[in-house]
Amino acid sequence: MQRQDVIALTFAIIVAVFILGTGQWAYGNLYGPLHNYSKKPMVDIVSVSATNFDNHTYLLLNITDVNGPDAYQTSIPIIVVSNTTFSLTLNSTQIYTHTVKIIQAPWNLNKKDGVSRVGGLELWLGSEATYTIIVSKLQPGSYTITLYVPEVPAVSASFTVSAGA
Repeated sequence: MQRQDVIALTFAIIVAVFILGTGQWAYGNLYGPLHNYSKKPMVDIVSVSATNFDNHTYLLLNITDVNGPDAYQTSIPIIVVSNTTFSLTLNSTQIYTHTVKIIQAPWNLNKKDGVSRVGGLELWLGSEATYTIIVSKLQPGSYTITLYVPEVPAVSASFTVSAGA
């Protein structure tokens, strides 16, 4: 091997070690796995209300994703509406079928929250949307709605269906 080849190979090894080493050092651990603590979403239920109309119940679900990855949206594939005597479970396909309206927050101009057959409700990091979901008529009383987001604890909120309409 010629002298210039040895110098080039040595320089390449030093650069590679420097890049890999500083990358590990920057994340606080020299030999362990890298962590991205913002990778799991944190869905928050801002408000939920229900209105009986035309033999159906219209659920207005205002939710936001306050933490999580910005590269792809958070999905909510299962919604459970329940009280002490009743339970209604909607899977992603049913959520897709029963969602009749989505109102975007005014500051969320670039990314559109939506609904899909596979993911159910879809919400981007930092965005907020109100989803109108139509279900069979709920009897008057207090209910709990629970949103199941993959790999994080479920999120719940209470609401009341009144005897009107």
